[in-house]
Amino acid sequence: MSKQHSHPKSIYHDALAGIMKITLRDEDASNEEKQFLVNFAKRLSITDEEYVTISNTYTSHEIKAPHLYEQRLDALYEIVKIVCTEDTLSPESKEIWLKRVGKALGFDPSNVKYIVAKSLDVFADNINVTKEYFMDEVKNLNQ
Repeated sequence: MSKQHSHPKSIYHDALAGIMKITLRDEDASNEEKQFLVNFAKRLSITDEEYVTISNTYTSHEIKAPHLYEQRLDALYEIVKIVCTEDTLSPESKEIWLKRVGKALGFDPSNVKYIVAKSLDVFADNINVTKEYFMDEVKNLNQ
């Protein structure tokens, strides 16, 4: 984690706490997923001290799923983009973790596996996929 506190405390703490809660709440997170949390914190410039504080309080964090489908897709796009560049997660772990995220974002549980598969497929060959392209592909995954 970064040693300098380069951001206001609340900007990234909620994001990391939410990701921690999604990852750790079922108590079956793999070591890969736990390492992903450390790497994610580094990307957010979370200090070691902040990381420890967040990891001790994440269970009290409220996750607010976006109400609108477009907002869910927008959030999923940002998360999938990060996950697809993460070297510590195996393809299987990425899929499992993104299914957790999809459910937490409020996608219909019966559709989550299809949404995640399509999301990973969209990013498979090009990490620089535009948000518009991603959203169109996921919206039209049944066509």
